[in-house]
Amino acid sequence: MSVFSKLILLLACTLMISCGFKLRGSQVFNFKTIGVVSTSHASVVQDLKKQLMLSTEVLSAGDDLSKAEYILEISYEKRERQVTGFSTSGSVKDLKIGCTVAFSFRTHTGRTLVSNVEISRQRNIGFNETQALSKALDEDAIYVDLKADIVRQILKRLSVVSYAAQS
Repeated sequence: MSVFSKLILLLACTLMISCGFKLRGSQVFNFKTIGVVSTSHASVVQDLKKQLMLSTEVLSAGDDLSKAEYILEISYEKRERQVTGFSTSGSVKDLKIGCTVAFSFRTHTGRTLVSNVEISRQRNIGFNETQALSKALDEDAIYVDLKADIVRQILKRLSVVSYAAQS
């Protein structure tokens, strides 16, 4: 590596640091334990538990939830697939893929902090019937991305609400 390229790399790093760039780390919460329950069989619950376990103790529905400082309840998770466009021959041209999760957040004493909030994410994709198998795999990957985005949104809201509840 030449001196010039090292200088350019050092300059780029300096500019990124000075502009406030920071890699996204794990969420920091001001509580030690949280109970995560689901009234439906939502797959987002497992992802939420994985992320929450990085910084706090997670209790499930089978555990004693009275030990939890807060309780996160996932009401439902809904996957959506809607045709939004047709070609001139009547075949599907565009799809809208969506995922919606509803949750509530309360203290262990029953005081509701967040009541039945829906978070919804959608993406549009083009569809070609000759590539139906690869589009099905694309749809699955999009659902995973949408679910990960919803988990990040829920975690951000939990951190803000829990800090507000403490003050």
